[in-house]
Amino acid sequence: MEVSTPKKATEVKSKVEEVPEVPEVPFSWAEAQRIELKPQVIMQADIVFLNLPLKGYNKDEDIRYALSADELVLEIRDRSQKGVHRIRRLC
Repeated sequence: MEVSTPKKATEVKSKVEEVPEVPEVPFSWAEAQRIELKPQVIMQADIVFLNLPLKGYNKDEDIRYALSADELVLEIRDRSQKGVHRIRRLC
């Protein structure tokens, strides 16, 4: 049976402190990579539902859209990978 000495505890603590913090880069809608969004379209009578295969987005900050008479543009920020700035886009 091993007894923990203060020296071993200090070594473990110093190893934990050696991990550098990765600074978070601010998100930019203009510079983020665009990826095609592949939704599921469900049609019921006069209503069309759009099912989006995404998780973990903030509905107040991570979605933007444009709607015209014949076009819908939908962009959703993808937070699935830290440090990678992607936008899922549907046109």
